[in-house]
Amino acid sequence: MKHSIKAYVCRICGNSAGNVPYIAREMMYGFRDEFEYFQCSNCECLQATEIPESLSKYYSEDYYSFSTPELIKLNKIMWLFKHHRTGYCLSGKGAMGRILVKLFGRTHLPEWIGSAGVHVDSRILDVGCGAGHLLLYLHKKGFSDLTGVDPYIQEDRYYDNGVRVLKRSLDETNESFDFIMLHHSFEHFSDPLNTLKTLHERTECEGQVLIRIPVVPSFAWKQYGTDWVQLDAPRHLFLHSIKSMELLSGEAG
Repeated sequence: MKHSIKAYVCRICGNSAGNVPYIAREMMYGFRDEFEYFQCSNCECLQATEIPESLSKYYSEDYYSFSTPELIKLNKIMWLFKHHRTGYCLSGKGAMGRILVKLFGRTHLPEWIGSAGVHVDSRILDVGCGAGHLLLYLHKKGFSDLTGVDPYIQEDRYYDNGVRVLKRSLDETNESFDFIMLHHSFEHFSDPLNTLKTLHERTECEGQVLIRIPVVPSFAWKQYGTDWVQLDAPRHLFLHSIKSMELLSGEAG
């Protein structure tokens, strides 16, 4: 539902002309609380007009990413086989891995892993990881150094296989990593520019950052408007365009 146009200042590019406001409701938990968003006419970023003081109400204990993962225990020998096999698939190196690939075929991995330049011993951080489902999946595939951070989980989790999931924000993480990934978490951050700057600081010089987000403009946004499930008010504070991400990335270095 559109409201009358007035001046809204974009937090990404500073534009205040022609920005269009919308009213969206919280629907996941059925609160139906109303929140105002607007879309910048210049960089096209869709953003919350005001950042709520507290969002804890909208991240309850049964939030989908907080569910307790099903742990599949691997003995050390089986895990080492997977470690060598996946290592060969990523690097093309290792006699043991080459033999295992010939015997059992290549490890099935998400496409983004192959393009990230990581290896099985890379220091990997998952930001906004929930209970650590993805990290546990990567460990099962043979990755060894896996950390997650999420400020909304109940407490730190240290899994028996070495995966650690910490109740903290990205800013509270002082370590550096070879690969940092944000799978549908970047849109939850209230200060995307400082988040990107922190990601840059926490990434080793040869490392990479992967950000997966819903984007606007898109068919879904044009078709469904404020009923689009990926608007997800008020948890999604920014729905970026390619242009807004380019602006932020350039400023963050």
